[in-house]
Amino acid sequence: ADGLPVSAFSPGGETPIGQSAFQKRALAEEVPVWIPDSCTQCNLCSVVCPHAVVRPFLLNKEEAATTPEGYQSRKAKGGELGGLQYTIQLAPYDCTGCAVCVEMCPDDALVMKPQKFSMDNFNEHWEYSLNRVSIKDQLMDKNS
Repeated sequence: ADGLPVSAFSPGGETPIGQSAFQKRALAEEVPVWIPDSCTQCNLCSVVCPHAVVRPFLLNKEEAATTPEGYQSRKAKGGELGGLQYTIQLAPYDCTGCAVCVEMCPDDALVMKPQKFSMDNFNEHWEYSLNRVSIKDQLMDKNS
């Protein structure tokens, strides 16, 4: 218990920014699952999620062609998004199971499922979206 010297800590006791990215607690019994055919792409689920678990992504043709097995997407809506695929991906290890996203979805495009279902099927999809899908922040007016 006394093996960690005080000199190992940052002066002032600060914690570096971004440390929560490593806190994969997987504490929810149920987590949301996206139903693409019901989704109108309003992104309200992403806006209301208090832990940034629910995130929309836009995939170009190359990204859509190399997705992991079972990855779901649909044609993105909006003239300026022609040729792109839209998906909602969820981080099953970060979700607390509050279901705010499910309650706020006007389209019933999210349902709660047992966490194991999502971990077995969707964690790879989350990692792909986060690490292999490029950010496309120049496509629309950010104030729209």
